[in-house]
Amino acid sequence: MSLAAAYIFGRKQGVDLFLDAFTGSSGAWSLRKLKSTSNKVIRVRRTSDNTQNDFSELEINDGTLVSFCGVGSGRVSIIYDQIGSNNFTNTVSNRQGEIVTNGILNTLNGKPIILRKDGNTGYTSTFAPNNGVTVKNILYVGNLSIYNTAVLFGSSNGINDIFLAASTDTTSNVNNNVTVTNQRKNSSSFTPTTRQQVLNETANQFLLSSNIDFNFEFNLLSLGYRFQSPFNFGMFHFQELVIFENTTDISGKETAINNNYSIY
Repeated sequence: MSLAAAYIFGRKQGVDLFLDAFTGSSGAWSLRKLKSTSNKVIRVRRTSDNTQNDFSELEINDGTLVSFCGVGSGRVSIIYDQIGSNNFTNTVSNRQGEIVTNGILNTLNGKPIILRKDGNTGYTSTFAPNNGVTVKNILYVGNLSIYNTAVLFGSSNGINDIFLAASTDTTSNVNNNVTVTNQRKNSSSFTPTTRQQVLNETANQFLLSSNIDFNFEFNLLSLGYRFQSPFNFGMFHFQELVIFENTTDISGKETAINNNYSIY
């Protein structure tokens, strides 16, 4: 039996969670529990009084998070790294993504999602993408929807550090300071040459898999472009990001993730 075929409803037979099945991750951020040793997945600030609490996958989905937010909204201040301590953080209240809006949990295709709320929404981390193996495999779940500009990854302050830029621009580079190979969207080859193509192809929920040789000039990974000096290139809407220090069994990883999200 192939590894991909060994999955039922997103979970490998005999193994509970995604990162218990696939080893070699150096960073993992998600609104679901990815590893048996992880618990909290996000920290949320309720807008009514700015109180903050941590939440697990179960508490996001069983009503605990919505009860905490009441009729107000919930902004995400931390997306916890389920592998180590390289959390995505944002302490600027009006630039935090939103998971609860006016007492309603935000979802995409039935799964929770952190929505970008303005042009500058984004997060920075202590994850050093240049470190470790030269070529990493990244898997990202989310979409872009209503925004006309976005950058999937940048660094916290590198002006040329860009991976997967989306806009109405048909001339500027999609990527800078990265070398991308074997890129796939929803298990099919994805090789956009313009930012307009990226914009068009990410309006709906997607699973992106890319092998990346990062060469960032500023070696700290961010969601969105230049978190410390934004130019309205905020992040994509967010559901999950996993970075592997290997490029093995990519189709098996894609299948396992898609079995959870039912994207394609």
